[in-house]
Amino acid sequence: MIKTIIADDEILVRVGLKSMVDWQAMGYEIVGEAEDGRQVLELCRNQRVDLVITDIKMPKMDGLELIRTLGRKYPSTKIVVLSCYNEGEYIKEAMKYRGAIDYIFKIAMDKAELQKTLENVKKIIYEDIAKSGRTPEQHGYVSDDLEKIKVWERILNEGNGQLTGGEDGLQSFFGIPLQKPYVCIVIRLFQKENSQRLLQAQGLKKEHKLYFVSSVSNLLGKDKILYDISFLKQEIVLLITLEKQIGTDVLEELCKKIDSTNYFWFNVHMSFGISSKQQGAQQLGIAFAQAREAREASFFYGEAKIKQYQERERKKRPEKTLPVGQELMILLCENPDKIRKTLACYFRFFQEEGGIREEEIKENCFVFLSNLTNILSSWLDYAFLTRYRERLWERLMSSYTLEGLQSCVEGYTEGLLTELEKQENGLLSAESRKALQYVHENYKNELRLKNIAEYIGINESYLSHLFKKEYGKSLITYLNEYRILKAQELILSSDVSLNLIAEAVGYPNYTYFSKVFKSITGTNAIDYRANIKKV
Repeated sequence: MIKTIIADDEILVRVGLKSMVDWQAMGYEIVGEAEDGRQVLELCRNQRVDLVITDIKMPKMDGLELIRTLGRKYPSTKIVVLSCYNEGEYIKEAMKYRGAIDYIFKIAMDKAELQKTLENVKKIIYEDIAKSGRTPEQHGYVSDDLEKIKVWERILNEGNGQLTGGEDGLQSFFGIPLQKPYVCIVIRLFQKENSQRLLQAQGLKKEHKLYFVSSVSNLLGKDKILYDISFLKQEIVLLITLEKQIGTDVLEELCKKIDSTNYFWFNVHMSFGISSKQQGAQQLGIAFAQAREAREASFFYGEAKIKQYQERERKKRPEKTLPVGQELMILLCENPDKIRKTLACYFRFFQEEGGIREEEIKENCFVFLSNLTNILSSWLDYAFLTRYRERLWERLMSSYTLEGLQSCVEGYTEGLLTELEKQENGLLSAESRKALQYVHENYKNELRLKNIAEYIGINESYLSHLFKKEYGKSLITYLNEYRILKAQELILSSDVSLNLIAEAVGYPNYTYFSKVFKSITGTNAIDYRANIKKV
Protein backbone atom coordinates (compact mmCIF):
# COMPACT_ATOMS: atom_id res chain seq x y z
CA MET A 1 0.00 0.00 0.00
CA ILE A 2 1.19 3.54 -0.77
CA LYS A 3 1.28 5.38 2.56
CA THR A 4 -0.32 8.80 2.11
CA ILE A 5 -0.80 12.01 4.13
CA ILE A 6 -3.39 14.66 3.21
CA ALA A 7 -2.51 18.21 4.30
CA ASP A 8 -4.96 21.10 4.09
CA ASP A 9 -6.10 23.62 6.70
CA GLU A 10 -9.73 23.20 5.54
CA ILE A 11 -11.31 20.08 7.04
CA LEU A 12 -13.95 19.91 4.30
CA VAL A 13 -11.25 19.56 1.66
CA ARG A 14 -9.62 16.71 3.58
CA VAL A 15 -12.96 14.94 4.11
CA GLY A 16 -13.87 15.44 0.45
CA LEU A 17 -10.62 13.91 -0.74
CA LYS A 18 -10.96 10.92 1.57
CA SER A 19 -14.54 10.15 0.53
CA MET A 20 -14.26 10.81 -3.19
CA VAL A 21 -12.52 7.54 -4.14
CA ASP A 22 -11.87 4.09 -2.67
CA TRP A 23 -8.27 4.68 -1.64
CA GLN A 24 -7.64 1.14 -0.46
CA ALA A 25 -8.91 -0.38 -3.69
CA MET A 26 -6.49 1.85 -5.59
CA GLY A 27 -3.55 0.68 -3.47
CA TYR A 28 -3.34 3.66 -1.11
CA GLU A 29 -3.44 3.86 2.68
CA ILE A 30 -4.14 7.24 4.31
CA VAL A 31 -1.87 7.19 7.35
CA GLY A 32 -2.49 10.76 8.55
CA GLU A 33 -4.05 14.17 8.09
CA ALA A 34 -2.50 17.56 8.80
CA GLU A 35 -3.59 21.20 9.00
CA ASP A 36 -0.13 22.63 8.28
CA GLY A 37 3.38 21.68 7.20
CA ARG A 38 4.70 21.15 10.71
CA GLN A 39 2.13 18.45 11.39
CA VAL A 40 3.15 16.71 8.16
CA LEU A 41 6.79 16.62 9.24
CA GLU A 42 5.81 15.22 12.63
CA LEU A 43 3.87 12.43 10.92
CA CYS A 44 6.82 11.69 8.64
CA ARG A 45 9.11 11.31 11.65
CA ASN A 46 6.96 8.50 13.00
CA GLN A 47 6.59 6.35 9.88
CA ARG A 48 7.55 5.88 6.28
CA VAL A 49 5.45 8.10 3.98
CA ASP A 50 5.32 7.56 0.21
CA LEU A 51 3.04 10.42 -0.79
CA VAL A 52 2.01 13.82 0.63
CA ILE A 53 -0.95 15.63 -0.93
CA THR A 54 -0.63 19.22 0.29
CA ASP A 55 -2.28 22.59 -0.05
CA ILE A 56 0.01 25.55 -0.77
CA LYS A 57 -1.51 28.14 1.55
CA MET A 58 -1.49 26.86 5.13
CA PRO A 59 -0.71 28.47 8.53
CA LYS A 60 2.57 28.04 10.50
CA MET A 61 4.36 26.29 7.61
CA ASP A 62 2.97 26.72 4.10
CA GLY A 63 3.11 24.20 1.28
CA LEU A 64 6.16 25.64 -0.47
CA GLU A 65 8.30 25.54 2.68
CA LEU A 66 7.00 22.02 3.40
CA ILE A 67 8.02 20.87 -0.11
CA ARG A 68 11.54 22.27 0.37
CA THR A 69 11.86 20.53 3.74
CA LEU A 70 10.52 17.20 2.51
CA GLY A 71 12.90 17.30 -0.44
CA ARG A 72 15.81 17.78 1.96
CA LYS A 73 14.83 15.38 4.78
CA TYR A 74 12.71 12.76 2.99
CA PRO A 75 13.79 12.79 -0.67
CA SER A 76 11.95 9.57 -1.52
CA THR A 77 8.55 11.02 -0.51
CA LYS A 78 6.49 12.20 -3.49
CA ILE A 79 4.29 15.30 -3.40
CA VAL A 80 1.06 16.30 -5.14
CA VAL A 81 -0.01 19.96 -4.81
CA LEU A 82 -3.57 21.08 -4.09
CA SER A 83 -4.25 24.51 -5.56
CA CYS A 84 -6.76 27.08 -6.83
CA TYR A 85 -6.83 28.46 -10.38
CA ASN A 86 -5.24 31.78 -9.35
CA GLU A 87 -2.19 30.11 -7.79
CA GLY A 88 -0.44 29.22 -11.06
CA GLU A 89 2.86 30.87 -10.10
CA TYR A 90 2.92 28.95 -6.82
CA ILE A 91 2.34 25.70 -8.69
CA LYS A 92 5.25 26.42 -11.02
CA GLU A 93 7.47 27.16 -8.03
CA ALA A 94 6.35 23.97 -6.27
CA MET A 95 7.07 21.84 -9.33
CA LYS A 96 10.67 23.11 -9.37
CA TYR A 97 11.45 21.40 -6.07
CA ARG A 98 12.30 17.73 -5.79
CA GLY A 99 9.22 15.63 -4.96
CA ALA A 100 6.41 17.77 -6.41
CA ILE A 101 5.29 15.55 -9.27
CA ASP A 102 1.68 16.63 -9.98
CA TYR A 103 -1.08 19.06 -8.96
CA ILE A 104 -4.87 19.05 -8.50
CA PHE A 105 -7.19 22.07 -8.87
CA LYS A 106 -9.56 22.02 -5.90
CA ILE A 107 -12.55 23.58 -7.68
CA ALA A 108 -12.41 21.37 -10.78
CA MET A 109 -11.64 18.21 -8.83
CA ASP A 110 -14.01 15.27 -9.34
CA LYS A 111 -13.80 11.50 -8.90
CA ALA A 112 -12.52 10.78 -12.42
CA GLU A 113 -9.87 13.50 -12.25
CA LEU A 114 -8.64 12.37 -8.82
CA GLN A 115 -8.49 8.72 -9.92
CA LYS A 116 -6.49 9.67 -13.00
CA THR A 117 -4.03 11.68 -10.91
CA LEU A 118 -3.65 8.90 -8.36
CA GLU A 119 -3.02 6.30 -11.07
CA ASN A 120 -0.29 8.47 -12.59
CA VAL A 121 1.28 9.06 -9.18
CA LYS A 122 1.11 5.36 -8.32
CA LYS A 123 2.98 4.49 -11.51
CA ILE A 124 5.78 6.91 -10.61
CA ILE A 125 5.99 5.66 -7.02
CA TYR A 126 5.99 1.99 -8.04
CA GLU A 127 8.83 2.58 -10.49
CA ASP A 128 10.79 4.40 -7.80
CA ILE A 129 10.37 1.85 -5.02
CA ALA A 130 10.98 -1.06 -7.41
CA LYS A 131 14.48 0.34 -8.04
CA SER A 132 15.19 0.28 -4.30
CA GLY A 133 14.14 -3.37 -3.92
CA ARG A 134 10.89 -2.77 -2.04
CA THR A 135 7.51 -3.98 -3.30
CA PRO A 136 4.27 -2.09 -2.51
CA GLU A 137 2.79 -5.12 -0.74
CA GLN A 138 5.60 -5.25 1.83
CA HIS A 139 5.34 -3.56 5.20
CA GLY A 140 9.06 -2.99 5.19
CA TYR A 141 11.87 -1.31 3.34
CA VAL A 142 14.65 -3.16 1.54
CA SER A 143 17.86 -1.69 0.23
CA ASP A 144 21.35 -2.53 -0.91
CA ASP A 145 21.90 0.76 -2.75
CA LEU A 146 25.18 2.62 -2.26
CA GLU A 147 23.60 5.55 -0.43
CA LYS A 148 22.08 3.27 2.22
CA ILE A 149 25.36 1.35 2.59
CA LYS A 150 27.22 4.62 3.14
CA VAL A 151 24.75 5.51 5.89
CA TRP A 152 25.50 2.21 7.63
CA GLU A 153 29.24 2.78 7.23
CA ARG A 154 28.84 6.17 8.89
CA ILE A 155 26.91 4.55 11.74
CA LEU A 156 29.42 1.74 12.24
CA ASN A 157 32.49 3.98 12.08
CA GLU A 158 31.47 5.92 15.19
CA GLY A 159 34.03 5.00 17.85
CA ASN A 160 31.65 5.04 20.83
CA GLY A 161 28.97 2.98 19.08
CA GLN A 162 26.56 5.94 18.97
CA LEU A 163 25.76 8.08 15.99
CA THR A 164 26.13 11.81 16.24
CA GLY A 165 24.26 14.08 13.88
CA GLY A 166 20.81 14.56 12.42
CA GLU A 167 18.29 11.98 13.49
CA ASP A 168 15.63 13.28 11.10
CA GLY A 169 17.95 12.81 8.13
CA LEU A 170 18.65 9.20 9.10
CA GLN A 171 14.98 8.35 9.43
CA SER A 172 14.45 8.89 5.70
CA PHE A 173 16.76 5.93 4.95
CA PHE A 174 14.95 3.41 7.13
CA GLY A 175 11.53 1.85 6.78
CA ILE A 176 10.71 1.72 10.50
CA PRO A 177 10.06 4.61 12.92
CA LEU A 178 13.39 4.73 14.75
CA GLN A 179 11.98 6.75 17.66
CA LYS A 180 9.95 3.67 18.60
CA PRO A 181 11.40 0.44 20.13
CA TYR A 182 13.14 -1.91 17.70
CA VAL A 183 15.69 -4.72 17.57
CA CYS A 184 18.57 -5.27 15.18
CA ILE A 185 19.30 -8.72 13.77
CA VAL A 186 22.66 -9.30 12.06
CA ILE A 187 22.66 -12.28 9.69
CA ARG A 188 25.59 -14.10 8.11
CA LEU A 189 25.11 -16.69 5.36
CA PHE A 190 26.99 -19.92 4.90
CA GLN A 191 26.86 -23.09 2.85
CA LYS A 192 27.24 -26.43 4.58
CA GLU A 193 28.18 -29.27 2.29
CA ASN A 194 31.68 -30.68 2.65
CA SER A 195 32.64 -27.80 4.93
CA GLN A 196 31.06 -24.69 6.37
CA ARG A 197 31.76 -21.67 4.19
CA LEU A 198 30.64 -18.11 4.83
CA LEU A 199 29.16 -16.09 1.98
CA GLN A 200 29.17 -12.36 1.32
CA ALA A 201 25.69 -10.83 1.58
CA GLN A 202 26.37 -8.41 -1.29
CA GLY A 203 27.49 -11.33 -3.45
CA LEU A 204 24.02 -12.89 -3.42
CA LYS A 205 22.26 -13.14 -6.73
CA LYS A 206 19.28 -10.87 -7.27
CA GLU A 207 16.83 -13.78 -7.13
CA HIS A 208 18.33 -14.94 -3.81
CA LYS A 209 17.83 -11.48 -2.32
CA LEU A 210 14.25 -11.56 -3.51
CA TYR A 211 13.76 -14.97 -1.87
CA PHE A 212 15.09 -13.58 1.41
CA VAL A 213 12.92 -10.47 1.22
CA SER A 214 9.88 -12.56 0.35
CA SER A 215 10.41 -14.86 3.33
CA VAL A 216 10.62 -11.91 5.73
CA SER A 217 7.64 -10.21 4.12
CA ASN A 218 5.50 -13.35 4.40
CA LEU A 219 6.42 -13.85 8.06
CA LEU A 220 6.02 -10.23 9.23
CA GLY A 221 3.67 -8.72 6.67
CA LYS A 222 0.61 -10.67 7.77
CA ASP A 223 0.86 -9.05 11.22
CA LYS A 224 1.73 -5.65 9.71
CA ILE A 225 5.01 -5.55 11.61
CA LEU A 226 7.32 -2.91 10.14
CA TYR A 227 10.83 -3.93 9.17
CA ASP A 228 13.88 -2.69 7.28
CA ILE A 229 16.39 -4.84 5.37
CA SER A 230 19.89 -3.75 4.32
CA PHE A 231 22.32 -5.90 2.33
CA LEU A 232 25.78 -4.85 3.51
CA LYS A 233 29.04 -6.31 2.25
CA GLN A 234 29.23 -9.22 4.68
CA GLU A 235 25.97 -9.16 6.61
CA ILE A 236 22.28 -8.72 6.14
CA VAL A 237 20.85 -6.28 8.69
CA LEU A 238 17.21 -6.69 9.66
CA LEU A 239 15.54 -4.03 11.83
CA ILE A 240 12.16 -4.97 13.32
CA THR A 241 9.82 -2.63 15.15
CA LEU A 242 8.59 -3.80 18.56
CA GLU A 243 5.34 -1.81 18.63
CA LYS A 244 3.54 -5.11 18.93
CA GLN A 245 5.08 -6.82 21.94
CA ILE A 246 7.34 -9.48 20.44
CA GLY A 247 9.06 -11.79 22.90
CA THR A 248 12.55 -13.24 22.53
CA ASP A 249 11.08 -16.67 21.82
CA VAL A 250 9.07 -15.20 18.94
CA LEU A 251 12.19 -13.55 17.49
CA GLU A 252 14.12 -16.81 17.68
CA GLU A 253 11.27 -18.68 16.03
CA LEU A 254 11.21 -16.03 13.28
CA CYS A 255 14.95 -16.56 12.67
CA LYS A 256 14.46 -20.33 12.46
CA LYS A 257 11.74 -19.91 9.85
CA ILE A 258 13.83 -17.46 7.80
CA ASP A 259 16.72 -19.93 7.88
CA SER A 260 14.69 -22.99 6.91
CA THR A 261 12.81 -21.16 4.15
CA ASN A 262 15.96 -19.79 2.51
CA TYR A 263 17.78 -23.12 2.81
CA PHE A 264 14.90 -24.73 0.94
CA TRP A 265 15.09 -22.08 -1.78
CA PHE A 266 18.81 -21.72 -2.45
CA ASN A 267 20.71 -24.08 -0.15
CA VAL A 268 22.07 -21.42 2.20
CA HIS A 269 22.04 -21.55 6.00
CA MET A 270 22.18 -18.52 8.26
CA SER A 271 23.48 -17.53 11.68
CA PHE A 272 21.73 -14.79 13.62
CA GLY A 273 22.67 -12.29 16.32
CA ILE A 274 19.83 -10.38 18.00
CA SER A 275 20.36 -7.10 19.86
CA SER A 276 18.57 -5.97 22.99
CA LYS A 277 15.64 -3.57 22.57
CA GLN A 278 16.77 -0.12 21.41
CA GLN A 279 15.06 3.17 20.62
CA GLY A 280 16.14 6.16 18.54
CA ALA A 281 18.46 6.66 15.57
CA GLN A 282 21.28 7.44 18.00
CA GLN A 283 21.23 3.80 19.14
CA LEU A 284 21.60 2.19 15.71
CA GLY A 285 25.34 1.72 16.18
CA ILE A 286 24.85 0.10 19.59
CA ALA A 287 22.09 -2.15 18.27
CA PHE A 288 24.28 -3.33 15.39
CA ALA A 289 27.33 -3.87 17.65
CA GLN A 290 25.24 -5.96 20.07
CA ALA A 291 23.75 -8.08 17.27
CA ARG A 292 27.16 -8.67 15.69
CA GLU A 293 28.69 -9.61 19.06
CA ALA A 294 25.87 -12.07 19.69
CA ARG A 295 26.34 -13.64 16.27
CA GLU A 296 30.10 -13.92 16.73
CA ALA A 297 29.57 -15.96 19.91
CA SER A 298 28.72 -18.89 17.65
CA PHE A 299 32.05 -18.43 15.83
CA PHE A 300 34.19 -18.58 18.97
CA TYR A 301 32.24 -20.90 21.21
CA GLY A 302 30.35 -23.13 18.76
CA GLU A 303 27.04 -22.26 20.38
CA ALA A 304 23.60 -22.19 18.76
CA LYS A 305 23.45 -20.22 15.52
CA ILE A 306 20.65 -17.99 16.83
CA LYS A 307 21.97 -15.90 19.70
CA GLN A 308 20.39 -13.14 21.75
CA TYR A 309 22.75 -10.44 22.99
CA GLN A 310 23.95 -10.91 26.55
CA GLU A 311 26.12 -8.47 28.45
CA ARG A 312 29.50 -10.13 28.92
CA GLU A 313 32.36 -9.14 31.14
CA ARG A 314 34.70 -6.93 29.11
CA LYS A 315 38.09 -8.59 29.06
CA LYS A 316 41.40 -6.88 28.60
CA ARG A 317 42.56 -7.18 25.01
CA PRO A 318 44.81 -10.26 24.77
CA GLU A 319 48.40 -9.88 23.64
CA LYS A 320 48.56 -13.34 22.04
CA THR A 321 49.90 -13.12 18.48
CA LEU A 322 51.22 -15.42 15.79
CA PRO A 323 54.94 -15.34 14.92
CA VAL A 324 55.93 -13.35 11.81
CA GLY A 325 59.12 -12.07 10.25
CA GLN A 326 62.39 -12.94 11.98
CA GLU A 327 60.65 -14.81 14.80
CA LEU A 328 58.99 -17.11 12.26
CA MET A 329 62.27 -17.58 10.41
CA ILE A 330 64.04 -18.69 13.60
CA LEU A 331 61.28 -21.22 14.39
CA LEU A 332 61.59 -22.69 10.89
CA CYS A 333 65.35 -23.05 11.21
CA GLU A 334 65.23 -24.53 14.71
CA ASN A 335 62.35 -26.99 14.33
CA PRO A 336 59.17 -26.74 12.19
CA ASP A 337 57.31 -28.64 14.91
CA LYS A 338 57.49 -25.49 17.05
CA ILE A 339 55.28 -23.74 14.48
CA ARG A 340 52.69 -26.50 14.77
CA LYS A 341 52.69 -26.18 18.55
CA THR A 342 52.51 -22.38 18.37
CA LEU A 343 49.38 -22.58 16.20
CA ALA A 344 47.68 -25.03 18.54
CA CYS A 345 48.49 -22.78 21.53
CA TYR A 346 47.21 -19.66 19.70
CA PHE A 347 43.80 -21.12 18.89
CA ARG A 348 43.42 -22.73 22.31
CA PHE A 349 44.03 -19.31 23.89
CA PHE A 350 41.16 -17.66 22.01
CA GLN A 351 38.83 -20.60 22.56
CA GLU A 352 39.29 -20.03 26.28
CA GLU A 353 39.76 -16.24 26.49
CA GLY A 354 38.08 -14.61 23.46
CA GLY A 355 38.68 -10.85 23.44
CA ILE A 356 39.20 -10.43 19.70
CA ARG A 357 36.83 -9.87 16.78
CA GLU A 358 36.24 -12.59 14.20
CA GLU A 359 37.58 -10.56 11.27
CA GLU A 360 40.67 -9.55 13.25
CA ILE A 361 41.71 -13.11 14.08
CA LYS A 362 41.24 -14.04 10.42
CA GLU A 363 43.42 -11.12 9.36
CA ASN A 364 46.11 -12.21 11.84
CA CYS A 365 46.06 -15.71 10.37
CA PHE A 366 46.36 -14.33 6.84
CA VAL A 367 49.41 -12.22 7.80
CA PHE A 368 51.02 -15.25 9.43
CA LEU A 369 50.45 -17.50 6.41
CA SER A 370 51.60 -14.80 3.98
CA ASN A 371 54.83 -14.40 5.97
CA LEU A 372 55.34 -18.16 6.04
CA THR A 373 54.81 -18.42 2.30
CA ASN A 374 57.20 -15.55 1.56
CA ILE A 375 59.93 -17.06 3.75
CA LEU A 376 59.57 -20.47 2.09
CA SER A 377 59.58 -18.96 -1.41
CA SER A 378 63.38 -19.14 -1.42
CA TRP A 379 63.29 -22.87 -0.63
CA LEU A 380 60.14 -24.24 -2.24
CA ASP A 381 59.08 -24.44 -5.85
CA TYR A 382 57.48 -21.22 -7.10
CA ALA A 383 54.66 -22.94 -8.97
CA PHE A 384 53.81 -25.03 -5.92
CA LEU A 385 53.63 -21.94 -3.69
CA THR A 386 51.56 -19.92 -6.16
CA ARG A 387 49.12 -22.76 -6.69
CA TYR A 388 48.94 -23.55 -3.00
CA ARG A 389 48.12 -20.04 -1.79
CA GLU A 390 45.42 -19.47 -4.42
CA ARG A 391 42.20 -18.13 -2.88
CA LEU A 392 43.80 -18.26 0.59
CA TRP A 393 42.09 -15.07 1.77
CA GLU A 394 38.71 -16.30 0.59
CA ARG A 395 39.15 -19.63 2.36
CA LEU A 396 40.13 -17.95 5.63
CA MET A 397 37.33 -15.39 5.59
CA SER A 398 34.73 -18.01 4.73
CA SER A 399 35.53 -20.13 7.81
CA TYR A 400 32.34 -20.29 9.85
CA THR A 401 33.74 -21.24 13.28
CA LEU A 402 37.01 -20.80 15.14
CA GLU A 403 37.45 -24.56 14.90
CA GLY A 404 37.00 -24.39 11.13
CA LEU A 405 39.48 -21.50 10.88
CA GLN A 406 42.01 -23.48 12.92
CA SER A 407 41.58 -26.48 10.62
CA CYS A 408 42.12 -24.27 7.56
CA VAL A 409 45.25 -22.56 8.94
CA GLU A 410 46.80 -25.74 10.32
CA GLY A 411 46.05 -27.62 7.09
CA TYR A 412 47.66 -24.90 4.97
CA THR A 413 50.69 -24.73 7.28
CA GLU A 414 51.05 -28.52 7.33
CA GLY A 415 51.08 -28.63 3.53
CA LEU A 416 53.92 -26.09 3.38
CA LEU A 417 55.95 -27.76 6.12
CA THR A 418 55.46 -31.19 4.58
CA GLU A 419 56.71 -29.91 1.23
CA LEU A 420 59.69 -28.33 2.97
CA GLU A 421 60.50 -31.54 4.81
CA LYS A 422 60.08 -33.53 1.58
CA GLN A 423 62.74 -31.45 -0.13
CA GLU A 424 65.00 -31.47 2.92
CA ASN A 425 64.76 -35.26 3.14
CA GLY A 426 65.79 -35.60 -0.49
CA LEU A 427 62.52 -37.13 -1.65
CA LEU A 428 62.91 -35.18 -4.86
CA SER A 429 65.82 -36.65 -6.78
CA ALA A 430 68.46 -34.55 -8.46
CA GLU A 431 66.88 -35.45 -11.82
CA SER A 432 63.44 -34.16 -10.77
CA ARG A 433 64.93 -30.93 -9.45
CA LYS A 434 66.81 -30.39 -12.69
CA ALA A 435 63.59 -30.98 -14.60
CA LEU A 436 61.83 -28.32 -12.49
CA GLN A 437 64.67 -25.87 -13.00
CA TYR A 438 64.64 -26.46 -16.76
CA VAL A 439 60.86 -25.86 -16.93
CA HIS A 440 61.15 -22.60 -14.95
CA GLU A 441 63.90 -21.31 -17.25
CA ASN A 442 62.48 -22.48 -20.59
CA TYR A 443 58.67 -22.55 -20.26
CA LYS A 444 58.36 -19.77 -22.86
CA ASN A 445 59.86 -22.02 -25.52
CA GLU A 446 58.47 -25.10 -27.20
CA LEU A 447 59.12 -27.86 -24.68
CA ARG A 448 58.73 -31.60 -24.98
CA LEU A 449 59.50 -34.32 -22.50
CA LYS A 450 62.26 -35.42 -24.88
CA ASN A 451 63.98 -32.01 -24.66
CA ILE A 452 63.99 -32.07 -20.87
CA ALA A 453 65.25 -35.66 -20.70
CA GLU A 454 68.09 -34.85 -23.11
CA TYR A 455 69.09 -31.83 -21.00
CA ILE A 456 69.25 -33.96 -17.84
CA GLY A 457 70.90 -36.85 -19.65
CA ILE A 458 68.43 -39.63 -18.87
CA ASN A 459 65.87 -41.75 -20.72
CA GLU A 460 62.59 -39.98 -21.53
CA SER A 461 60.43 -42.82 -20.19
CA TYR A 462 62.48 -43.04 -16.98
CA LEU A 463 62.15 -39.27 -16.36
CA SER A 464 58.38 -39.41 -16.84
CA HIS A 465 58.02 -42.31 -14.39
CA LEU A 466 60.44 -40.81 -11.83
CA PHE A 467 58.91 -37.33 -11.78
CA LYS A 468 55.33 -38.56 -11.44
CA LYS A 469 56.33 -40.92 -8.65
CA GLU A 470 58.12 -38.19 -6.68
CA TYR A 471 55.97 -35.14 -7.46
CA GLY A 472 52.54 -36.75 -7.72
CA LYS A 473 51.79 -35.54 -11.27
CA SER A 474 53.26 -35.80 -14.72
CA LEU A 475 55.95 -33.39 -15.87
CA ILE A 476 53.77 -32.20 -18.79
CA THR A 477 50.89 -31.46 -16.39
CA TYR A 478 53.28 -29.46 -14.22
CA LEU A 479 54.56 -27.57 -17.29
CA ASN A 480 51.02 -26.62 -18.33
CA GLU A 481 50.11 -25.46 -14.80
CA TYR A 482 53.27 -23.38 -14.55
CA ARG A 483 52.61 -21.74 -17.93
CA ILE A 484 49.04 -20.89 -16.99
CA LEU A 485 50.23 -19.38 -13.69
CA LYS A 486 52.57 -17.13 -15.67
CA ALA A 487 49.72 -16.26 -18.05
CA GLN A 488 47.56 -15.22 -15.09
CA GLU A 489 50.34 -12.95 -13.86
CA LEU A 490 50.57 -11.28 -17.27
CA ILE A 491 46.80 -10.83 -17.50
CA LEU A 492 46.81 -9.24 -14.06
CA SER A 493 49.73 -6.88 -14.71
CA SER A 494 49.24 -5.83 -18.33
CA ASP A 495 46.76 -5.05 -21.09
CA VAL A 496 48.60 -7.14 -23.69
CA SER A 497 46.30 -9.14 -25.96
CA LEU A 498 45.54 -12.72 -24.95
CA ASN A 499 47.07 -13.99 -28.20
CA LEU A 500 50.41 -12.39 -27.31
CA ILE A 501 50.18 -13.65 -23.73
CA ALA A 502 49.60 -17.18 -25.04
CA GLU A 503 52.73 -16.95 -27.18
CA ALA A 504 54.72 -15.43 -24.28
CA VAL A 505 54.10 -18.46 -22.08
CA GLY A 506 54.80 -21.08 -24.73
CA TYR A 507 51.49 -21.55 -26.59
CA PRO A 508 51.75 -20.39 -30.23
CA ASN A 509 48.25 -21.81 -30.81
CA TYR A 510 45.71 -19.59 -28.98
CA THR A 511 42.89 -22.14 -29.28
CA TYR A 512 44.97 -24.75 -27.47
CA PHE A 513 46.05 -22.16 -24.88
CA SER A 514 42.40 -21.29 -24.22
CA LYS A 515 41.50 -24.96 -23.80
CA VAL A 516 44.35 -25.58 -21.32
CA PHE A 517 43.58 -22.35 -19.43
CA LYS A 518 39.98 -23.37 -18.86
CA SER A 519 40.86 -26.95 -17.87
CA ILE A 520 43.23 -25.67 -15.16
CA THR A 521 41.43 -22.56 -13.85
CA GLY A 522 37.80 -23.54 -14.50
CA THR A 523 37.15 -20.41 -16.58
CA ASN A 524 38.25 -19.16 -19.99
CA ALA A 525 40.92 -16.47 -20.34
CA ILE A 526 38.49 -13.82 -21.62
CA ASP A 527 36.18 -14.15 -18.61
CA TYR A 528 39.20 -14.26 -16.27
CA ARG A 529 40.44 -10.90 -17.58
CA ALA A 530 36.93 -9.42 -17.39
CA ASN A 531 36.56 -10.47 -13.75
CA ILE A 532 39.99 -9.02 -12.89
CA LYS A 533 38.96 -5.66 -14.36
CA LYS A 534 35.76 -5.63 -12.31
CA VAL A 535 37.76 -6.05 -9.13
